[in-house]
Amino acid sequence: MSPEKAKKIAHLWLSQSPKPNSLDVKEVVDVLTALGFSLKRKVEQDTGYIFEHSSLKTDPNFAFGAMYIFVNHAKNKKSTILIGSVKVILKALSLHPDLKNE
Repeated sequence: MSPEKAKKIAHLWLSQSPKPNSLDVKEVVDVLTALGFSLKRKVEQDTGYIFEHSSLKTDPNFAFGAMYIFVNHAKNKKSTILIGSVKVILKALSLHPDLKNE
């Protein structure tokens, strides 16, 4: 995914009202990667991900500049991100230097 397309998707997520309750795992990974977040590793048998970015180091909510996101475990929902992690993703995107002033 190109960085421009990732920015458009990120802006859509940030501008939605009400905020999205779930996001597609593959799309989240693609958007975050295109925006410069580095996937450090998958945890707990691919049910969680750790991403790092320099913009997260300035916020005390992100320990060590890292964000932890987790996949939904409900039946037929394993391709979506948990609502708590969606909030974390949106907060992280709002701190991203390419997105926060637009």
